[in-house]
Amino acid sequence: MPVSQSRYISLLSHDTPAIPSPSPTLKKPSFKCTSQVKLGDRFPSHDSFPVTFPSHDISPSGTVQLLDNLTTSSGGSLTAGTLDLNDFDLTCFAFSSNNSNTRTIDFGTGEINITGNNTVVWTTSTQTGLTISGTPIVNGTYSGSTGTRTFNTGTATEANSISFNITAGTDIVAVGQAQKNINFTGFSGTLSNTTKTIYGNATFSNTMTVASGTASTTFAATSGTQNLTTNGLTIDLPVAKDGAGTLQLQDNLTMGSTRTFTLTAGTLDLSSGNRTLSCALFSSSNSNTRAIAFGTGQIDVTSNNIGIWNTATATGFSYT
Repeated sequence: MPVSQSRYISLLSHDTPAIPSPSPTLKKPSFKCTSQVKLGDRFPSHDSFPVTFPSHDISPSGTVQLLDNLTTSSGGSLTAGTLDLNDFDLTCFAFSSNNSNTRTIDFGTGEINITGNNTVVWTTSTQTGLTISGTPIVNGTYSGSTGTRTFNTGTATEANSISFNITAGTDIVAVGQAQKNINFTGFSGTLSNTTKTIYGNATFSNTMTVASGTASTTFAATSGTQNLTTNGLTIDLPVAKDGAGTLQLQDNLTMGSTRTFTLTAGTLDLSSGNRTLSCALFSSSNSNTRAIAFGTGQIDVTSNNIGIWNTATATGFSYT
């Protein structure tokens, strides 16, 4: 069945449909679904197809379920309905789900690999209507040096946050605003200064650069322990600990010579490995429950300004 460039294949059945073999005239169709369909080994090559998952103008409640790994050199988008990875991986240049329709990405144990660069390669910046389930992991795999890769997550809640691994590249990466875990192992480029809320662990590569700036990074888990590994980098931006969870340093944290560490709530744990936090100013003046677990670790306050240590409101504050 020849399909012209301006048309698409519409998958209508609750069963796996019989998809015709690609013909010489098949040019970049999008796949839109009106009910639950499954993309498996009977689907033709996806190499250059932009893949559009259930579209709100056809069926807001539609589901696409992968039956094997799906790879496209073009982009993927979720307009409405459910994308069920079914424990398989989706690989695409970029991914977008940026609207207020009811929509779900069910990762299971599958992952989404983003190969693109020099553009917004991930956007879920509009969180309204979006549900994330499973163990959500997105891998940025571009290995070149061109442009800026931007990952926009919007103000995701802790329950809706996604983990990002930036595994390669010497380009510029911008990641904001909320993430679960963020890991830069293998990355040798520059992380731009954007406001971040991290609900899980953060690991920086010793070959990367963290751009300086005034946009803060806040560790905000409401329970459990978050691990921070800086691998010897200087983190020249404001850092805060919020939420009832614990931030545990896995190595020494050295901040820029003008930067403030703010303990708003929860526990700052220096005791595991007896770590040192070096910052210009330390602030923890509020009535929230908060604590510092020193062990034999220490905080070095390096500024010569007045008020370099502020725990003026000590209600709820303790240390060990």
